[in-house]
Amino acid sequence: MIWIKRITLALVAVAVLALVGVYLRSEYVLRKTYEVPLRTLAASADSVSVAVGRRLAKTHGCVSCHGQALEGAVFVDDPMLGYFVAGNLTGPVLEQSDSELERMIRQGVHTDGRSALGMPSAEYQHLSDHDLGAILAYLRSLPPVDGPTTEISLGPLARVGLAIGMFSPQRNDISVGTPPPVYRPTERGALGEYLAMTTCSGCHGQSLMGSIADGAPDLTIAAGYSAAAFAQLLRTGEGLGGRDLGIMSEASRERFVYFTEAEVDALQAFLKDRVEAQSEGSKTAPL
Repeated sequence: MIWIKRITLALVAVAVLALVGVYLRSEYVLRKTYEVPLRTLAASADSVSVAVGRRLAKTHGCVSCHGQALEGAVFVDDPMLGYFVAGNLTGPVLEQSDSELERMIRQGVHTDGRSALGMPSAEYQHLSDHDLGAILAYLRSLPPVDGPTTEISLGPLARVGLAIGMFSPQRNDISVGTPPPVYRPTERGALGEYLAMTTCSGCHGQSLMGSIADGAPDLTIAAGYSAAAFAQLLRTGEGLGGRDLGIMSEASRERFVYFTEAEVDALQAFLKDRVEAQSEGSKTAPL
């Protein structure tokens, strides 16, 4: 009985030490600061930019996370994962300069130097100055709206994920030294790649080869869609055979339905060309 008690106490002590270690490590990750210089970005306030920004705020998911009026919204409320509120984009956040907002959105760093967590900056790092400026112009045109208080509270699973590197602060996923384009490309293939990196890579990964954590497949799957079926997917969220594709279907109905016909065509063309290029590469690869 004495040995059983000793073993039990030892196991309890190990468990307590592990919990303390997870907490301290996750706090270190959360509190780490990054030295990221401001980039020059000045958003135009003209009506054309505001109109462009209104559509881009939908296609790039601002409305999906921050609410229809961008008043802020709870997007995670789980006792094991935590409580996350996407901030109110019509309030004090707009007291920051365009350059400070650019650093938070595209570079994943807040004004206090800490990394953003929920903001998909790894995806937004590819946004052109023109498109990001249009989005900021739209945000600054909005009247203030009351919304939930911005709050992030981590649950045990989220803390373990941060401690062991399963979850990563956004700043760690930014390609340092790669400047974003000034304007979005217009050539069909380049536009398709731009759209894939600025609207798809958040779930499907920077390589577009899928993400186990997000349950997102390799985008080679798009090669199985005809032009009509691909457009149907992006317009209605309906997959092949009338299937509901979960997050993809939701994203289509909330975001991709606002793509222009030219954007839908360019995106599919790029994804199909990518599959063909991978196929040719595998044929010529050395044994």
